[in-house]
Amino acid sequence: MSFVSYEIGGYMELPKVYTDRMRALLKNEYEAYIDSFNTPFYRGLRMNPIKMGNNKAQEFFGEDLEPIMWTPYGYYISAQNEASSSPLYYGGFYYIQEPSAMAPVEVLEVEPGMKVLDLCAAPGGKSTQIGGHLQNHGLLVSNDISTSRAYGLLKNIELAGIKNVIVTSEDASGLVPYFTNYFDRILVDAPCSGEGMFRKNPKMITSWQEKGPVYYQVIQKTIIESAILMLKPGGLLVYSTCTFSSEENEDVLIHALEKNSDLSIVPIEHINRLNTRENKTVIDSSREGNPTDGIGSNIDNNRNDCVNNNIMNSDNNGDNNSDNNSDNNSVKNSVKNSVKNGVVRLYPQNIAGEGHFIAKLRKKAITLVEDQVENQVPNQIDEFPKVSTMPIKDIKWPLGMNSDQIDSCNEFLKALFGDFVPFSRLQMINEKLYDFQLPLSKTKGLRALRTGWLVGDFNRNRFQPSQALGSGLLASDVIRSYELELDDPLLKRYFKGETLQVPLEKGYWLITIKGSGVGFVKSDGKKLKNKYNPSWLMG
Repeated sequence: MSFVSYEIGGYMELPKVYTDRMRALLKNEYEAYIDSFNTPFYRGLRMNPIKMGNNKAQEFFGEDLEPIMWTPYGYYISAQNEASSSPLYYGGFYYIQEPSAMAPVEVLEVEPGMKVLDLCAAPGGKSTQIGGHLQNHGLLVSNDISTSRAYGLLKNIELAGIKNVIVTSEDASGLVPYFTNYFDRILVDAPCSGEGMFRKNPKMITSWQEKGPVYYQVIQKTIIESAILMLKPGGLLVYSTCTFSSEENEDVLIHALEKNSDLSIVPIEHINRLNTRENKTVIDSSREGNPTDGIGSNIDNNRNDCVNNNIMNSDNNGDNNSDNNSDNNSVKNSVKNSVKNGVVRLYPQNIAGEGHFIAKLRKKAITLVEDQVENQVPNQIDEFPKVSTMPIKDIKWPLGMNSDQIDSCNEFLKALFGDFVPFSRLQMINEKLYDFQLPLSKTKGLRALRTGWLVGDFNRNRFQPSQALGSGLLASDVIRSYELELDDPLLKRYFKGETLQVPLEKGYWLITIKGSGVGFVKSDGKKLKNKYNPSWLMG
């Protein structure tokens, strides 16, 4: 065992097999890597552009915020920062996230109007980041195989005011029949052995000893194979992990590329926006890889051990004089070289963040002929127009709603919105009313926790608005809003679920901060009954 000190004054044991591998991988950078355990890990938060509007982060936190340069909305925070107890946190204005974990989504190049899949999405940091880039225009499918983790994912998505979303809890292969060749962008932030998080969370070392990289490699290969099937021709897929092992990184990519000739590595050119704190150098992955750069096209060009040596040398078995073997070897070597020179590694000794691995792949674009178009999966939809508003009188009420439900819902909508509502297509399933452009029948059979923006549900035919609705609205959307200032004591009382002694006209009101909705209250004319989600309450 090797012992290294870490920031809270204790010691952690790094297994010898691990330190031997890292020494071989990093060579003259190894000691600097070990020394990084002696320094504090970095903390960050990412502002939510859906909630921010034109407000700047400095308006909330002061001018001394230090930006995280690889994302436009990320900032470093100190260990003493009480970001998790701020009303802004409970209002969905930002997400607390490890700084380097913000990099993969920026590499994905998400734009409004795209269809995007986050395949291993819990707890939701990267999904909420994707949602911020989509700006509620397009489609986000956020999936996690664990149902309990998927509910945590759902909370963070709804808290962030993301509406254009399907949240599922499926094995990756279970999504393929619904979304074959469908997504413009796919993020596979794969489950991994977590070597890059040892400094931040020493408990990960025990898990690493119990399972190790090979255990996760099997899972990662299965996940990326399903992801490739769902990637649209011409689309981009980002594969990322928070580990250093080549078995979980380069080897998984080689496996995927050798099985899919229409897939290729895309150099991550714009990662040169990554920088470091204090005296650390600005990083540019377009240069030759060099461990002193902290990030590069891998490590140095003479270091073949960054890819598993067994795979690197496996091509020499058999009859090398065979023309077929020669051709196969040429293809395999080309694949390996593209992986070696096209991926990015983040090391904690060189960047202001923890360890990560990032690769970007593109599926070759094709032109579909008429019979191929006709034979595409029938539940797909290509365009998700940006939602504006529609007159209440033009609402087409879903089949299955009875007259009492329609009257109750209509009464609520008119009182809150006036003559226009910010919806596109109201649909109902299991007594829950959704706004979603994709017909719900097309997702039948999916293990979905949410299919669209949950508007509300019915209790004995009386409509009750959802927390997701309150979190997704702006003051400009409604005619009944009540703004609370950040220094108003009522704001914390609201997030604690307390009744507010404020006289307003009877009915539902949207509570807002800086013009962005955070939830509802219901007035009886003298006081406001709190409708903030009781499971989200501030402690």
